[in-house]
Amino acid sequence: MLTACGIDPEVYSGVAFGFGIDRMLMFRHNVTDLRDVFEGDVRFASAFGTEI
Repeated sequence: MLTACGIDPEVYSGVAFGFGIDRMLMFRHNVTDLRDVFEGDVRFASAFGTEI
């Protein structure tokens, strides 16, 4: 990855870590399928206190 960005991997090293807000919601509220978060179903969203 560093080479693709033009950074010398002999000089620098790095670690990639991704943990977005969608994953936090998934773990905190026991959402088993992440697609439910993005579908836009009002019944699902109302379980989290969101209203349209």
